[in-house]
Amino acid sequence: MNRFISFFLGNKTRLLFLFYLSIAVGLSIQYRSFHQAKYLNSSWAVSGGIFSKVAQLDQYLNLDQTNQLLIEENKRLKEALFNSNYASRDSLELPYEVIPAEVVKNSYRLNSNYLTISVGTEDGITQDMGVINPLGIVGIIEKSSSHYSTVQSILNIRSRINAKIASNDYFGSLIWDGSDPTIVQLIDIPNVAQINVGDRIVTGGMSSIFPEGIPIGSVSSYELNKAQSDYIINVKLFNDLRAVRTAYVIVNKDQKEVQQLDSISESR
Repeated sequence: MNRFISFFLGNKTRLLFLFYLSIAVGLSIQYRSFHQAKYLNSSWAVSGGIFSKVAQLDQYLNLDQTNQLLIEENKRLKEALFNSNYASRDSLELPYEVIPAEVVKNSYRLNSNYLTISVGTEDGITQDMGVINPLGIVGIIEKSSSHYSTVQSILNIRSRINAKIASNDYFGSLIWDGSDPTIVQLIDIPNVAQINVGDRIVTGGMSSIFPEGIPIGSVSSYELNKAQSDYIINVKLFNDLRAVRTAYVIVNKDQKEVQQLDSISESR
């Protein structure tokens, strides 16, 4: 208490000056519109800056929630698209279901590249299911544990996927030669096919793994093979597999039935 009194007495001149100055500033702001406007503009600028920062922080904190909503919306849109040819079926009997997943591991520099995704057998994932993302195809499920699955990337020299030229429906096999992670090859396209640089390449729908029409890429160049019988087409991928974060597994409920019929046909 003594220290406080001593401080007050020792600085009474300065404190008195600050007291009168605050009164003068207050009266000036109150009675002079110019000063009042300056004060209000300054306070609004400060408060506006604070509110802007708070809004940015709120947006950042809600990014996960926003991202999850987008993933769910993509899931519903893809299911509706894949099932569009089965409108006559009961909604419970529609063949395609889409399961979202996070990519937890990804390779693209090897000849045999794989991804690991965050869904497994407990989510209904089994071997030979197709995997896509919003830009196109990613690969095919190879193995699954309870909570994770490995995906054979389309950037794998053993990968072979049915694909076609969207403009004329000529189909062949999509492979990768192991060189450029942004370019894959479409082979077995007969030399009578009409091809142009820029043509869209999509899934062919000739297997039970991928529905027809999923985007893959566009023709960047093409040439005839050594026998001059088929084209080898270089396809620039729509999807950058070096930056895949979210994936969707395509569950085809009719897949086992189709595979059983195929095996019976092949055994004859």
